[in-house]
Amino acid sequence: MGTLWASLKADVALVRSRRDLHGLLPYLFPHVFAVACYRVAHALGRRGLTIPARLLQIIGLLLTGAELDWRADLGPGLFLEHPHGVEVGDGVVTGSNVVLGLGVLLGATFHRPEKTGFPVIGSNVEIWAKASVLGPVHVGDGAVVGAHALVLHDVPPGAVARGVPARAYLDGRPLP
Repeated sequence: MGTLWASLKADVALVRSRRDLHGLLPYLFPHVFAVACYRVAHALGRRGLTIPARLLQIIGLLLTGAELDWRADLGPGLFLEHPHGVEVGDGVVTGSNVVLGLGVLLGATFHRPEKTGFPVIGSNVEIWAKASVLGPVHVGDGAVVGAHALVLHDVPPGAVARGVPARAYLDGRPLP
């Protein structure tokens, strides 16, 4: 239970650093509530209580519009800019301080057997509105995925990925 509370504190601390809440209860904000539901569901699921974990995941989805699968491994400091439409698949792994925008999809590509797998997202990564990161893709630390990007290939640390399909840019120059 100690890691659950530590993760929740990190999530709320990130919200406080990004928003001036003036002492309001941050757990009333939908993005914090969605992440809190995920954290509790993840803790329950790891203890073998998969049905309550799934029910809590569904409650979070119904109340916030964000579907954060309890089996995903999401690091501390997760921030959902706008939780509605955010979907995170069961095998996704993220580092700390990841920002997800409206309608972000992190999931697998099962229609391509040779490329089956889930994304691994580094720390301090920003993924903006309606972007999709699909398959066994690695997004490096400090990378940014632009709005509406479709990421199907690895993004190096510190790079910016944009376009459909996304290309990675570092210092304004396209990477091969």
